[in-house]
Amino acid sequence: MATPAVDWVHSLPRGGRSNEFPSTFDPSSPEFEDYLWGIGNVAGAYVIVGVVLGLLSALLYCLACCRCCCFDRCSKEQPGCCRRVSWAIVILAGGAACVVAFASSAPAARMAAAVGSTGDGIGALADATTAVGTATQSFETSALGLQDTALRLAASLESKPAAPAPIDTTQVEAVASAAASAASAASQNSAILTAASDALRPTGKTLREDGGSAGSAPIGEAAALGALLLLFLVTLLPMRICKCVHCVMSPCMSVCMALVWVVCGVLMAVALVSSDLCVDMRGNLVRLAKAGPADLQAAVPSVEFYLRCEASPGLSTNGTFYGIAVEGRKQLNSSSSDVASLDQLKMDPRVNSTDDAMIDLLQANFDTLLVDAINVEKSLSCSAISEPIGKVIDPTCRQFISEGFLPFWAMQVTAAVLLSILLLFNLMFCIRHPSQEDEVADSGLRVQDPVGSRQGVVVKPRGQP
Repeated sequence: MATPAVDWVHSLPRGGRSNEFPSTFDPSSPEFEDYLWGIGNVAGAYVIVGVVLGLLSALLYCLACCRCCCFDRCSKEQPGCCRRVSWAIVILAGGAACVVAFASSAPAARMAAAVGSTGDGIGALADATTAVGTATQSFETSALGLQDTALRLAASLESKPAAPAPIDTTQVEAVASAAASAASAASQNSAILTAASDALRPTGKTLREDGGSAGSAPIGEAAALGALLLLFLVTLLPMRICKCVHCVMSPCMSVCMALVWVVCGVLMAVALVSSDLCVDMRGNLVRLAKAGPADLQAAVPSVEFYLRCEASPGLSTNGTFYGIAVEGRKQLNSSSSDVASLDQLKMDPRVNSTDDAMIDLLQANFDTLLVDAINVEKSLSCSAISEPIGKVIDPTCRQFISEGFLPFWAMQVTAAVLLSILLLFNLMFCIRHPSQEDEVADSGLRVQDPVGSRQGVVVKPRGQP
């Protein structure tokens, strides 16, 4: 389900590479290789920015802050206005980064809710699969009962005296053969449906129960950023504390900034792939199914039918599970007149009351089988299967990707930019940090500038009158 946000991310340039979701995940496929290069071009830009900023920040701190804090060679000029403005910007940038991290808990909560909704959709799909399996098992039981009754009736009729002519059991044997064929097909389908239901149900339960834990991740991120900000502000205290803390904190913050940008790059890659998939989710799933293993190709018509039937009511049902069920029910309807004609056997004097009872039982079993065939057809209809599939696709694309993941990614990029600003202005703090000697003798060494220069104050060397 495409939304404006999904369309925008999908339309981002990929450095001349394709933005169409690949139909195969084969690494040797040129289509898949071209798609991966496109993802790498965009996401790699974030990683490169993070690495370059991290290395540049670390280099600047080594050249400036370590020179200042470790060798007591800080500048003796302290422009108060610049220092106050820089301090305010650092606090605002750091606080804004924490606010952004806290604010990202809202889209994270939407992602968690979408995961739960997807789990509910998978559970509904498992229920629909179970309903088909139950109807198929009932159909199999009825078919086996019909086969058993038909075989017993045929054996009883064949044991009757052949004079004046043998009793014709062709119709009875045909019913037994058709019932055996229907039971065999139902048995195979029942096993497949049971396996599918058993696989879907725990998956849906896991998503429902564990999806909410994703909403706590931004809180931890905000706490980490807040702790780093507080420790960073400690470096602005007197020199003896700066020496102990600053040389450790500056590299840590540089590494943290680089990691934030790398995470943004990874999130960008996920956003690109998910947006490309959700632009035409149903069509992309059909393409993936068609490019799947050969032993699954028989199910491709059914996959395409259930993914597209709501939007295309006149879609062909040839080769689909639903189409097979419809054809089977039609064949049973065409055989109903033959089963009803078995009443004529009761007029033969060689047919006794036991045979009459078996004929009645065969007709009753056939009626039950016809009802079960109708139930199987209903359970395999478009609305019965496509609706649960929609409950899986819609939360995944609309809630998780468009309303949750993409805003979350945008907030992470904002936090990375603010953290970069924080490091830049803290570099000015470190350069302007007063030396320990200045802090001790500050009051006796300052005089007013007699000519009104722009520096405002001049710090004289100790011992100078």
